[in-house]
Parts: sequence; structure tokens; C-alpha cells
Amino acid sequence: METSVDTLNILLRAAYPVIYVVSHEESRVESALEELIAKRNVVNGSATELWNWSFTEGSRCISGNNGSEFPEQDPADVLEFIGSYGKSAVFVLRDFGHFLDESSGAQSYVMQRQIKDVINRMSPGSTIVIVDSELNIPSRIEKFITVVDFDFPSQEEIIENTSHLLSNFDETRSLPQETREKLLRSGAEAAVGLTLIEAENVFAKSLAASSIIDPRMIIEEKKNIIRKSGVLEFYDVRTDMGAVGGLGQLKSWLSDRGRAFSKEARDYGLPHPKGVLLVGIPGSGKSLVSKCIGYSWKMPVLRMDVGALFGSLVGQSEANMRKALKTAEALAPCVLWIDELEKALGNGQGSLDGGTTARVFGSFLSWMQEKTSSVFVVATANDVSMLPPEMLRKGRFDELFFVDLPNEEDRETIFDIHLQKKKRDPSLYDTAKLAAACPGFSGAEIEQVVVDSLFKAFSNDTEPSTDDMLECISKTVPLSKTMSSRIEGLRKWADGRAVLAGSQDNVTNKSKQKKRRVEVN
Repeated sequence: METSVDTLNILLRAAYPVIYVVSHEESRVESALEELIAKRNVVNGSATELWNWSFTEGSRCISGNNGSEFPEQDPADVLEFIGSYGKSAVFVLRDFGHFLDESSGAQSYVMQRQIKDVINRMSPGSTIVIVDSELNIPSRIEKFITVVDFDFPSQEEIIENTSHLLSNFDETRSLPQETREKLLRSGAEAAVGLTLIEAENVFAKSLAASSIIDPRMIIEEKKNIIRKSGVLEFYDVRTDMGAVGGLGQLKSWLSDRGRAFSKEARDYGLPHPKGVLLVGIPGSGKSLVSKCIGYSWKMPVLRMDVGALFGSLVGQSEANMRKALKTAEALAPCVLWIDELEKALGNGQGSLDGGTTARVFGSFLSWMQEKTSSVFVVATANDVSMLPPEMLRKGRFDELFFVDLPNEEDRETIFDIHLQKKKRDPSLYDTAKLAAACPGFSGAEIEQVVVDSLFKAFSNDTEPSTDDMLECISKTVPLSKTMSSRIEGLRKWADGRAVLAGSQDNVTNKSKQKKRRVEVN
């Protein structure tokens, strides 16, 4: 798999005029560039130099004729310097995206115009590399710039750059080398997806708190860091598939793939499972399943906020998508949950945004088709008519499931689950009678029946009874009635196109016989 360093190497060899590297780690980017340029100089016998510039420190050469400086800090002056520099060089401009921000008015236009002029005057083989944590490319110069999202550090990089921490604490300084390596290895495995400075900070925090590198503390820190990204959210799920009523065929399919992320599966010849698309009726358990998969498979669950992907600046939305996917890959194996996919990436969403939605959608589809990482995508959709056909074809997802309303037996199970969640004994209620009384109810509507009966009983200082729940059922108009034509349309669409997640019969299955129940009045 091609890394970001491989991509940079190709672009530099091709003498791309401007490369925009999105990263919080300037030093890692510069170290990678320095190594690439040094190798190229040795192989080709060339003398390409590497310069860096910042608004606070000006420019200095960090390879080639070491020690040379250009003290001017003004961005216009450094561009003029680059254009008139008579040697082959790579110029790293730190945080230069700020000066391209069109909200700054005339200054941004001057920078854009000057970049176009400099590109035509640079020495052959020279390249400008903008390194910034935020992508900010005005439309006037977007065709001149190539974007590279810099990869997170690997486990080996994390180990190499954090090993010195063990010498800072008395408890770990005297540990045998084998123990130190094992400690660092377990920490690095948990820290994948963090920058080097984040990994170093959380390792130091863990060592100071417990004298070990505790993966649990790293995971907690990782949750906070992912939350700050604004695009991905770390879900702390503590329920398995037992919390889902019905959906037997979907559960069986997922169970068969639970071990498919292991080394044994690779040795057996199995590829990593790609993901599953769940379409169907709102409130039928699609989102709940998405969250429970991670707990059952002992994987972290990351929820992608598709709405937060879209930014106002040119290229920002695509960069956010790439950042989210790279973060997910860095945390693999993991479950990437995308809820209500059709609302953000469905047909017609990009008619007024200049094609941004189409580009974001295209990059996601390409990633789904080509990905080899152990990121299992669980996408849900309520309105399948809004999804483009290329999303539904084989190769994007491993399977497409249709989640229908629960049948009578499943409704009884769902009553059991929600009564247990509310700290009630299901055997004290006639859940068979309740299930029979609410044909066409979704799992979410059954949950609300239980909640409403609890509110009513609490206000009367009593315990809820079966009759209370029957009364709540009688006052509820389910979605299957208010949207009957739409639901029937979904069922017709699913026939022959999708695998049923539950039983074939959604209405008439008889409920299993249960032990004698005692109603609490």
C-alpha cells in the first residue's frame, strides 16, 4: 500500500510545482523530505537543497549548503526569494495556508497571484511544499496545487521516538530490555492513530500515574483526541448483539465474520471484510446493530458525522473525508459507522454545491472499493431511493440487508430486552399479549411504550403493569400506519435486491410459549 512518503517521493521526482501537505507534524514531514532529497542526491548525483520558512523565523537551508539563511519573514518576500533562487531546491512553507485565506482580503489575492508568477520562474526541479494542519486552497490556484495527507506515525516510529521516556522514571529505568520493549510495543499498538507528540504526552502521563504504559489510559486519551477532530466520534459501546431483538439472519452473518480480521483468516486466504449496508424502516434497530458490532468483535466504534465533513473552503470537504478515512485506517481494526448515509451523500445533494458532494462521495466510493485495511464500514439508510446505484453494487459492501419491522416473536423479545434495561423482570409481564397487541410497531416504538408506562406508573407511585402498557399501545399510532405506502415501497424494492435481516414473516409468526407470568398490579 502506497504511503504518503511514497507519494511525496513521486511528486518531488516529477517536479510538481506546489504540494500542500496536510499535517500537524511539521518536523516529521521535514525529516521525511530531508531523507528523500538526500537519497535522490546520492543516486542522481544532484545537489537539491531543502529550505524551510516560518513567519516567525524566516528561511534557512537545512540541507545542501547548511547554514545559509534568508532572514526575511514576510510571505511575499519569501516567495520572491524562491522565484529568484537559482538552484534546484525544495522550499517548505510552514502554516502558509493562513496567508491564502480569502477572508484576509487583498493580501490573499496578492499571495495567489505571486504563487502563479513564482511557479513560472522557479529553477527546474524546484518545488514549494506548504505544510499546514488545515487545508486552505483558494479556487484561483487549486489547479496548481496537489494535496497530500501525511500519514500518522507507525508503531515502529512511536516506539523509536518514545523509548527515552522509560529512562525518566525510577520504576521503569531499571527494567530489563525485553520488558521495556514489551511495554513500548503494547503502548504503541494502542497509540496508533495519534501524532508523535500526542503519543509521547500520553505515555508520559501513564508512566507518571501508574509507572506503566497503560493501554486503557491511551484509549481514553484517544477518545478525547478523536472527538476534537469534529468529523469522527469515538463510541464507547458496552452492549453486544444480545441487546438487539430479532434480526437473526443479520446476526448470523455478522457472527461468521467476527474472526475474519485475525491473522488466521489471512493465512486461510480470506480478505478483510469490507462492510455492510443496512437499509430499511426507521426505528427498526439499524443504528443499534451498528454500535453493538464493535463490542461483539472487541473493536472500537467510530461514528462519522457526514454533515461535519462539508466545509466552506475549496477542497476542505474532500480533505475532511480523507482525514476521517485515514484516522479510521490508523485505528484499524475498527468499525466505522455512517448513519443515514443518504441524507448527506445521496442523489441530488450536490446540485447546489458546485460538485463538492459528488467529489466527496467519489472519494468515499474509491476508498471502499480499494481499501485493504481492517476497517469494517457499517452504513445505514432509511430512504434507499436516494442512494446512487454505484453505492449498492457488489464490491462496495460485502452485503446489503433489509431491516423490516419485527414479527410477533421478535416483538416479544424486544419487550423482554427493554424491560430488563429498565430494571424490571420480564417474567412478571405478559409480553406475549403485549407483542400480539402491537402489530406493525418498530423496536423504537416498543421501547417508547415501556418508557411511557414507567412515566405513568411513577406519577402514581406504583409499578407499571401489563394493562398500563396495553393502554400506551392503544394510544400509539405506529409509523407503519402513518407511512404505510412508503414502507410497502421499501419492501417491494428489497424483494430480490437485499437479504432480509430477520425472519421472512413480519406479521403472523406465533409467539413462543413462556412460563406462567404474574402481573403486578
